[in-house]
Amino acid sequence: MRDALAYPLAGDAEDRYLGGWILHLLHALVVPALPLAVVAGHLAGVTRAAATGSEPPSFRGWRTVAADTGRTVAVLAAYAVPSAATLYLGAFVLPSGTNVSAVPIALLAGGLLGILLPLAYAAPASVAHAAVARSLRAGFDPSAVGRTLRDARYFTRWAGGVAALAVGAALAAWLGEYLVGYLLAFYCEVLAAACFGWGASTTVEAAGE
Repeated sequence: MRDALAYPLAGDAEDRYLGGWILHLLHALVVPALPLAVVAGHLAGVTRAAATGSEPPSFRGWRTVAADTGRTVAVLAAYAVPSAATLYLGAFVLPSGTNVSAVPIALLAGGLLGILLPLAYAAPASVAHAAVARSLRAGFDPSAVGRTLRDARYFTRWAGGVAALAVGAALAAWLGEYLVGYLLAFYCEVLAAACFGWGASTTVEAAGE
């Protein structure tokens, strides 16, 4: 546990957290989407490093960050489309055309979660495979990604990563966003990305990536 919590501070931590803080600040004050896309690309590099037993990367290798960003955005977009469609269906289509008394809200919410949670579970595994192989195709290899999703180690590390993201969001909201909040949120994001990488490490190696 202690080693896991120390991992986000390994390597060139000053460069990493300065870059992460600036990108979050740009997202809040200037450009909504692009800075977070770069953060996602960097976190994919963290996932690759954790999966291969390396230190987390810094932002200095911009070509690598750019390549990781492109692959990661493509993978996440592929998962976001069915997620958005599911949310739209649940929020607009079904309530307007369905007798709500006949379909309890709790049942509807459970059905939506039953679709969205598997997508949220699979997306980090796809990102991990694409990052380790440095190939977008690897992120959509059903055989390789499926091995990761069935692995108990991935499930436990994925749950830890989701918990880290939840804690980061809560701390950012509680402490204020612009200084301490963003730094702590980014630390939790790095920890979550590392958890996803540790969870996928056995299966990405077995896949020869």
